[in-house]
Amino acid sequence: MNPPPNLRVLIADDHAVVRRGLRAAIAEDAHLTVVADGADGAAALRALQELGPGVAVLDYGMPQLNALEVVAKAHELGVECAFILLTMHKEEALFNEVVSLGVLGYVLKENAVEELVAGIHQVAAGRHFFSPEISDFMVQRHQRAVRLNAAKPELQWLTPAERQILRLIAQSRTSREIARQLDISSRTVDNHRAHMAAKLSLVGVHSLVKFALDHRHSL
Repeated sequence: MNPPPNLRVLIADDHAVVRRGLRAAIAEDAHLTVVADGADGAAALRALQELGPGVAVLDYGMPQLNALEVVAKAHELGVECAFILLTMHKEEALFNEVVSLGVLGYVLKENAVEELVAGIHQVAAGRHFFSPEISDFMVQRHQRAVRLNAAKPELQWLTPAERQILRLIAQSRTSREIARQLDISSRTVDNHRAHMAAKLSLVGVHSLVKFALDHRHSL
């Protein structure tokens, strides 16, 4: 499948030299257009709202708002965008937080020039893209999911739509935010939540949220 024409990209990194290098790498692909670059998380969030890029490449350690805070606030605001985290950190805990927040790409800065263009196309198509050095973290995440499914076999009774909503609940999304993202009503989301709680034998107003948050790195 051919890549989409004129895919709009946002870059945010507090180092001007890094931003220039990323711009140069992206400029080599005629299907990509950098619509803005920013030096901090607040600027990145404004650009996300005002320009509506298809992909945002965010440095993790930006001032004002770090990358994960930008992503979380973008979700709250209903901004539709595929995200790539750019970082020097090869830590499983950070990787799990990134994936659990719905970020599709995790690219190490040392590989950014070589990997970023391919990563942008992958996440724009709704697929994950990880630097090879941290790909084992995804394997370990899958193994945790297998163990959770064995310990809680009722999870197999959830429909694909319910599993998707459960993952969004694990990202601390409200019913209104989930409804906006999935283009369904809040009432439909609440019905799904009630059905999931019943299928998983979870009792109590907040039991489903607690279950989702406790297992957010395994769903």
